[in-house]
Amino acid sequence: MDSTFDNLDAAGFLEIWQHFDADDNGYIEGKELDDFFRHMMERLGQQEKATEERVQGLKQRFMSAYDVTADGKLQIQELANMILPKEENFLLIFRREAPLDNSVDFMKIWRKYDLDCSGYISAQELKVRLSPKIS
Repeated sequence: MDSTFDNLDAAGFLEIWQHFDADDNGYIEGKELDDFFRHMMERLGQQEKATEERVQGLKQRFMSAYDVTADGKLQIQELANMILPKEENFLLIFRREAPLDNSVDFMKIWRKYDLDCSGYISAQELKVRLSPKIS
């Protein structure tokens, strides 16, 4: 992982993502994807100019390595898995799927997952809540 992302948390990642996912469909694709890679080349301090050829080269290398669905789209989770630590990944999904207006909303959701009221959400508690119900 590049040191550029060392201090990036779920909130910061989501802010960057929303800038490039202009249509908010959960993917960066087409022109959004080109803009993303151009921005990354400039941000990461590439000495050479971010020409179209270089942007496309970076895009090709990156997508061949990280586009797990091989659909030519960059999903939020594909990028987050590469950049964010696991705990921030969880927070990212949480923020995206359940935006909160205040801490009361957060506590209501927390209590739903913290089944034993321990103050921690264990892997087992997550599994129970995230597994499809069997009728």
